Amino acid sequence: MEVRIADSISAQIVDGGLAYTPRFVLSGPFVAVGAYTDLQEKEGELASTFGSAQWLWSEDDDLRFRSADRELESLCLYLPQATAASDFALTG
Repeated sequence: MEVRIADSISAQIVDGGLAYTPRFVLSGPFVAVGAYTDLQEKEGELASTFGSAQWLWSEDDDLRFRSADRELESLCLYLPQATAASDFALTG
């Protein structure tokens, strides 16, 4: 499977997926797939990986790759900020 990160950047998944189960993190809010269990562990992962945090200008989705072998280590999918009053029209 190929994941397109940008027009000129893509990643290929060749030998199955990540070894971690996706989970919803309420403190984020985001969906995380990786070894970390909180934001401190997620930040600690930055030293041994590289990824979209260096490429993007905001805290949008984050893909991290191991520096040693360039394999996908984790990903973090942020949920968009939304409020009921501004994003949904109420009809009555």
